[in-house]
Amino acid sequence: MPKRVDHDERRRQIAEAVWRIAAGRGLAAASLREIAAEAGISMRLVQYYFETKERMLLFAQELAGERFAEQIVQRIRAAGGRDQPRAVVRGHLLGMLPLDAESRAMAMVSHAFFNAALVDEQLAAASNWYPPIFENAVAEQIRLVRPETDAAHDAAVLTLVVRGLIGSVLIGERTPEQAVALVDRQLDLVFAAPPSVPEEADPGEQEG
Repeated sequence: MPKRVDHDERRRQIAEAVWRIAAGRGLAAASLREIAAEAGISMRLVQYYFETKERMLLFAQELAGERFAEQIVQRIRAAGGRDQPRAVVRGHLLGMLPLDAESRAMAMVSHAFFNAALVDEQLAAASNWYPPIFENAVAEQIRLVRPETDAAHDAAVLTLVVRGLIGSVLIGERTPEQAVALVDRQLDLVFAAPPSVPEEADPGEQEG
């Protein structure tokens, strides 16, 4: 009896081959021949599952986004306090950082797609949906604690800080520990209680 092929698993296999090439040599090196060799299958089979290279890269990018989201959920769970807004936001932010071998590999993949998107409108359009969703999720948590602040602005700042730290850690400019410390400092600034404003004395009381 012929072995039944899991087509979804085969597509993931090809996408993960794209990731490994992208992380190690950049997305420009991900030719059909190289991808087939990395996946351990024939070029014809790659083309059977993806009619064009563009569709294959878009699928690989989408799957990377899903894996990235799973990574964030894991960090939120590890942080505990899912009912505590600061802990939830911290989990979101740390989930983006390359803090171990697995998250570093995914960050390398993400950066490879980001660089390719600078000159590829399709890849750029396919990735533009994610930042607003991420920032909105962070902003919602900030509003629970600081409803008087511009939560959307704070969420955008936190996100941009972390996106900058990703590259800084990848090239060895900062250690993962330093990156976490910087994130915690930014969280302190966002979630700190506003300074109390002294009440003005009643003029009638001053006269006495």
